[in-house]
Amino acid sequence: MENDAAAPAASTASTAEPDAGARCFFAFACASTACRAFEAGVVSSMMPQIQSTLGLDYTAEGVVASAPDYGIVPAGLVAIAVFERVPARTVLAGGNFIIALACFACALRPGFATLVAARAVG
Repeated sequence: MENDAAAPAASTASTAEPDAGARCFFAFACASTACRAFEAGVVSSMMPQIQSTLGLDYTAEGVVASAPDYGIVPAGLVAIAVFERVPARTVLAGGNFIIALACFACALRPGFATLVAARAVG
C-alpha cells in the first residue's frame, strides 16, 4: 500500500504573470491614487487662502477638507453598475475626465457649496 499522506500537496497558487491589461489597470489605479494624494496636499496647503477667501470658520474648513470622503460610497455604487456594462478602460478614462472637471470647478470655487460638491464628486 502506498502512503498518500506522505506525498507533497499540490500547490494551488498560480505562478503565471498577470496579463498586460491587468498591469495597465494596476498602473492606472496607482497613478490615479498618486494624483488624488497630490490634490489633497494642494488643498490642505491652500486651506488658509481658501478659508480667508470664502470666510470659512473651522467647522466649514473641516467640511471642505473632508468633502472627498462624502463621495466614496456613492461613487463606488455607481462604479459597480457601470463596470458591469462598460469596458474598464472606458470607465477609468471617463472617471478621470470627471475628476478633472471637478478639479476645475474647485479651482473656480465660486462658493462654499460649489467647492464642497466639486470635491465630493472629484
